Amino acid sequence: FIALIPALVEQERDWRTRNSVQSFVEREGEAHLIGQTNLSAKADRIDRLREGGWAVIDYKTGTIPSTKDMAEGRKVQLTLEASILNAGGFKGIQGTARSLVYRRLAKDMNTSILDQDVETTAQFVLDRLRGLVASYLEAGRSYPSCPYGFKQDFLPPAAREYDHLARVLEWSGVEEDAA
Repeated sequence: FIALIPALVEQERDWRTRNSVQSFVEREGEAHLIGQTNLSAKADRIDRLREGGWAVIDYKTGTIPSTKDMAEGRKVQLTLEASILNAGGFKGIQGTARSLVYRRLAKDMNTSILDQDVETTAQFVLDRLRGLVASYLEAGRSYPSCPYGFKQDFLPPAAREYDHLARVLEWSGVEEDAA
């Protein structure tokens, strides 16, 4: 990590010169979802942008989501944090999220930025989450272990590591060798 410091400092200097006028780090926020359910998050960083609005920034040591995955609502961490911000859920921060930024803290120092239709994307993801939570609040609702069907290739292996405990293969009617 020490070897990354010069590149990180340069990237940060460039970002602040071009984009940021104020930063808040490790800021906790919360917004109402539905019923008695709230959404809470701790943003790595939130920056006030020179041109107005806010950037929600997250630092990753592993793979960062693509701009396309963020825009299409498949990677939702920052879009949900943007929803909290847009609802006034981060103390001392008022306004609208205009940019979502993932920064990779690794040798390549990749950055993924979504700065188009952020408000619409954040609302879309929030509405989907509200719908999901509402369905879970229904009396008599079952909670399937594979809500998107047995073939969930878009999920990383770690997200499927407990399928055997839910007896997914047995209940799906799929032969174990065929899966």
